[in-house]
Amino acid sequence: MAGALSLLPAAASLPFEENNTVNLSDQDTLQKRDKFFTTCSNYGLSKPYWGLFSGSCKQENGEYRNSWLSLSQCLVNVGGELRAGEYGNYDSSCDIYSGEMVGTVYKVNCKDWGGNWVRSRIDLGEFRPYHVLDLCDSCNAKNS
Repeated sequence: MAGALSLLPAAASLPFEENNTVNLSDQDTLQKRDKFFTTCSNYGLSKPYWGLFSGSCKQENGEYRNSWLSLSQCLVNVGGELRAGEYGNYDSSCDIYSGEMVGTVYKVNCKDWGGNWVRSRIDLGEFRPYHVLDLCDSCNAKNS
C-alpha cells in the first residue's frame, strides 16, 4: 500500500527503550554514545542526496574517512513521530525534501495517523552510534 505508515517493530527487538532513550547508567552505552561525538565531524544531511546522512570519522589509524548512511534504513514514522527502527522506511510517509538538521536534531515533514502533514523531529544524538549514526567503521566493529 503506497504511502502507508511504517509500523514500529516488536518491542522485544528494539535496541532502545520505548521513549527513545538509552540507559545512561550503562557505562558501555555511554562509551558507545561518546565514540561518535569524539571521532566524527562535519556530519549532516548530504544535499542534493536527500535522506542521506554523512560525516567524516576518525579511524583507529588516525585518518579520517567520509561515510554516509541512508536514514530510511534507521528511522520509522509512527503516526507523525520519528523513531529509530531498523529498515524503518520512514521516507514512504515523510517528505525527505523537507528535511533539515539543526545540530543533531533531524526535522522533516511526516504524515500523522489522519494523513495530515506534521513537522516531525528526532534527536539523532540520543541514539547509540552503531544504531542510527553508524558512520565509523572502527565503531561498527567494536559495537557488533
